[in-house]
Amino acid sequence: GIVHYWTQSDRGSIRTEDGSGNPALVWVSRHDEDNPGTLLFGVSSPRPPPRHFVATVLSQGRDARIGVLFVDQNGNAYQHPQAVRRLQAGDAVTMTLPLREARGPAGSLDPRTLERVLIRDLTAEQDRSGGSSILVLDDVGLQ
Repeated sequence: GIVHYWTQSDRGSIRTEDGSGNPALVWVSRHDEDNPGTLLFGVSSPRPPPRHFVATVLSQGRDARIGVLFVDQNGNAYQHPQAVRRLQAGDAVTMTLPLREARGPAGSLDPRTLERVLIRDLTAEQDRSGGSSILVLDDVGLQ
């Protein structure tokens, strides 16, 4: 499942919303340029190993920027070349990221060792106006 990073519980909230029979996760993330809001998607020994991370994300009311990091069982972080996306307000973006293309200091990610996916609100890195992002995540998963 997806949880709000426990060290950031004072900087946002998550809730589910059911729109037309299709539940989505609504994430309100208060901007902090030094410590981006983070959602944690836990993975437990996926069998068979997943090939892709998929998520559809929509920003409500303002442009936003998100990033996705993959973390293996040894704590190594990996990023896909297209894992940082700019979201225009009101336009849903579907991310399909092949896991084998994710790279980090330890080389390429081995999907068999995937332990966590971090979804980060990077909006404050470029928009210093403060406030919050409201991000709607739908169809989040590993395939």
